[in-house]
Amino acid sequence: MKLIYVGFKFAHHGEYSGYDQIKKYLKYDEEINIKVHNIKKLKINIFKKIIDYLLYKRYWVNELTLILKIIFDKNANIYHIIYGENIYKYIGIFKKRNIIIATFHQPPEYFKYRANIIFKKNIKYIDKIIVMSKDMETYFHSKYPNKKIKYIPHGIDTNYFKPFGEKDNDILMVGNWLRDFEFAAKVFKYLENENINILVVTNKENNKYFADNKNLILYNNITDNALLKLYQKTKIVFLPLIDYTANNALLEGLATGCDIIIATNCKKIESESPVKYVDLNLKRAIAIIKNTLHEWKTDNIIKNYNYVKEKYSWEKIADITKDFIEN
Repeated sequence: MKLIYVGFKFAHHGEYSGYDQIKKYLKYDEEINIKVHNIKKLKINIFKKIIDYLLYKRYWVNELTLILKIIFDKNANIYHIIYGENIYKYIGIFKKRNIIIATFHQPPEYFKYRANIIFKKNIKYIDKIIVMSKDMETYFHSKYPNKKIKYIPHGIDTNYFKPFGEKDNDILMVGNWLRDFEFAAKVFKYLENENINILVVTNKENNKYFADNKNLILYNNITDNALLKLYQKTKIVFLPLIDYTANNALLEGLATGCDIIIATNCKKIESESPVKYVDLNLKRAIAIIKNTLHEWKTDNIIKNYNYVKEKYSWEKIADITKDFIEN
């Protein structure tokens, strides 16, 4: 059976970020690269809702194409759908002798409260499921006790994301999805009179949260190389998160030698991780940032890089994924 990659790259992911990187390290026999197709705007809202419910507005053409391929292909294949929440909806119903493997990236709360009902109903047709966190693994085992489910972390290119040069007294925030921007703005407002450079990389529509922040530099549409340099000169990557599973910024920050501080009410990293946690409490968040800067050691740079390289390099993650697919 051929192993077929089914996926795409999110627009906000650079050349070296995102789960689609796996195809560089795991040998696929064929690739189906998804394209976005937007349905023309409909004037009647009820029609919009019906189409949104029955079809993924941006990916329905791709799923239909994939279903037709499965129906008319005489050979049975293994399809690895790398973004299950975005691509998968009806494929499993038509799978015949084919094997469907899907990787899911969203936290359990997404599947409990936000996921489309048709999508959730048809998960039962998937043969194997890869998840991005241990709490996801627990959740899926509770829903599908007889299904093969495995937690395999997100990977990172440790040949690209690596330390270089000296670090400045910088705090860097990166990302858009499930970020608590209101909390971040409060933290940065308190720190604006300190001898700290505050840098934020995000989409332009999120700039509004930092309108009242002084001594803060916003970066939109940043290049891969510019982002890498920000990581490399930064001491702390600060991530205020509403929820999360895999997190590119977390891995990229560690790989470039940054100390990571996550402000969240849902701790999900292994106990031996060098990541520091604080709940969404303003005073405690500010205190841990100040203490980390005060106690910062250059030894952390190599320590953090080696930790990520040992546990999360794409070479390692691809091998684990390949073993799960084949066995």
